[in-house]
Amino acid sequence: MGLVATDLRREYVRTFYKRLDEATFDEISQMFSTMEAAGSTMLVEAGVPEAHRELRRAADIRYIQQAYELTVPIEDGEIGATQIANLAQAFHARHLATYGHDSPDEPLQIVNLRLSAIGHLEDLGLKPTHGSDGTVEDALRGQRKVFFRGSGAVECEIFARDALPARGHVPGPAIIEAADTTIVVPPGWGARIDPREFLVMERTSDG
Repeated sequence: MGLVATDLRREYVRTFYKRLDEATFDEISQMFSTMEAAGSTMLVEAGVPEAHRELRRAADIRYIQQAYELTVPIEDGEIGATQIANLAQAFHARHLATYGHDSPDEPLQIVNLRLSAIGHLEDLGLKPTHGSDGTVEDALRGQRKVFFRGSGAVECEIFARDALPARGHVPGPAIIEAADTTIVVPPGWGARIDPREFLVMERTSDG
């Protein structure tokens, strides 16, 4: 099974300090349009395919007498009376779920409008490295001195990552060399190959 990449994500926030019942649809739409244009440009420049792009709208809202707000998603599509009504209803429901009470008759205050520009990245295709059928000693490639803070220069054994056997264990201090990285195993630590054949670092003492 491959490893899943973390999605690309950028947040855009614009202050929009108005009562919800006084803000016009055009004002809200224009501010989201500006953020959506910036988010779309970012995703295009990052090379995210169109099918993997997503723009999510939200608003920071509070009761007009409160000093704190909750972030509530806003539906896609043209901003209109239905969306604003649904936004108010969603805020009351979230306030009830968060604080145990709500006040449906109290005016609402918008504080910020938000946009999340998300690029959904595909599986990286990385898989565990299959271990060798040999022994840990077969992976040994030599020795050299390595400086560790608190220990000074220490003679370390050097191992080849692709030659380490499944479930093998390398005590520190040691160096494990791979084609794409160098892994340092400090004194008081060890490295083992777990059943999935990933390299796992574990503390073995207080060193």
